[in-house]
Amino acid sequence: MSLFVDRSRASRGDTIVEVLIAITVASLVLAGAYVTAHHSTLANESTQEHSQALQLAKAQVEHLRSATSIEDNSCFDQNGDPQPNDTSQGPTVNPCIVMANGKLPSDAGFNPVYSINITTTDGGQTFRVVITWDSLLTGNGQDRVSLYYRPEQG
Repeated sequence: MSLFVDRSRASRGDTIVEVLIAITVASLVLAGAYVTAHHSTLANESTQEHSQALQLAKAQVEHLRSATSIEDNSCFDQNGDPQPNDTSQGPTVNPCIVMANGKLPSDAGFNPVYSINITTTDGGQTFRVVITWDSLLTGNGQDRVSLYYRPEQG
């Protein structure tokens, strides 16, 4: 019995080229998984922002139902009082620019900031509630939700 074992060239282990190929393949798989997860997260956040904007628009329509009158280019504040959409005031003072919780965006951080605008169409017969915010998916555009409300004529 011999103490030395004859090792052939094939049983010495992996070469550096084989290791680099394995690392490259693993990196490509992990990069693909990251991209997929990132797009899924962005789509989820975009859907959440869209849902929050729709809730804000529905709240504005509810205020419209109980309001006696409202001017063009306005909105309702948290208390349901009509407010002019005065863009000269800036976003921290304008009551028509809010975060999802209805607060003024004095310190919004990464939270979306929604702009609310109510206008009339059809000669004042129909109200259009438009909520806009900076798009998360495109990064340089704006998303929009529009609801129309026509009071019952009676």
